[in-house]
Amino acid sequence: MLLRWHSTGLPLLRAGDGQPLDAAGWVRREAAEGMAETAVKTRGGLALRLCALPVAKEAAERERRKVKESARKQGRKASEDSFSLAGYIVLICSLPRQEYDLPTVMALYRLRWQVELAFKRLKSLLGASHVPKRDPNSARAWLQAKMLVSLLMDKLQRQAEVLSPWGYLLAAEQPPPRVHRGARQPHGVPLHGHPRLVVPEGRAHPSRLPRRG
Repeated sequence: MLLRWHSTGLPLLRAGDGQPLDAAGWVRREAAEGMAETAVKTRGGLALRLCALPVAKEAAERERRKVKESARKQGRKASEDSFSLAGYIVLICSLPRQEYDLPTVMALYRLRWQVELAFKRLKSLLGASHVPKRDPNSARAWLQAKMLVSLLMDKLQRQAEVLSPWGYLLAAEQPPPRVHRGARQPHGVPLHGHPRLVVPEGRAHPSRLPRRG
């Protein structure tokens, strides 16, 4: 299990003494400078890991505006804990620590977040949340067209950096340095960080080949 945790959702207890966990206070103390985790459990005795990572400043400000607006619509004042937690990605997971360390847990959640973004694009950008067809063949053709557009969008997106829910790359996720244009590379090494564009020694770069016509 690997889920986003919210303060209004699942109550958590400290693993050691079984007392209620001040999650917001723990996050402020332990995760202010980077990722952190602690052992917790539910009231039913299920052992879990609580993991936290600060988000980028812009993302934190955006989330705090959402918290403030949500509280305003409900006719109440946003709590201090809500404002604090808005600056972090807080997860709960049941993955064993011996096999999945904290950076691996964060990397797995990042992959899951890509799936969530894909469904969000299908629903919001492509309007795939409701099928405006009654005939099965028409509905199938409509969905296939939406999926084709989605695949094209994914192909374009893969050419850019993969997004992270916390708004920046972790140390283990930093891409290798790119080779400057014009620099020589050994045979079989991708050019300019492109995994499929390989220029053997002695061959011209594709951009420098004469155009036809």
